[in-house]
Amino acid sequence: MWIYSTYLQTAFHGGLVLPVLGFIFLPLTTIVYAWKLTATCHGGINLLWLLVAVVIDLGGIGGGAHRQSRR
Repeated sequence: MWIYSTYLQTAFHGGLVLPVLGFIFLPLTTIVYAWKLTATCHGGINLLWLLVAVVIDLGGIGGGAHRQSRR
């Protein structure tokens, strides 16, 4: 995505720190944020996509700890 498109450069204004931290901690949220920020349509549905991405990312992080504590 970084090499073949300008989504991340447009969304994060050419910075390097925020996209790298985003891919480490919340990868899907970073991709959806960059995609929706550069999309032509704006509105409430964009916020919904971003919230779904955050829930999926945080669910993956917390799900492993929850399963581990049951053992």
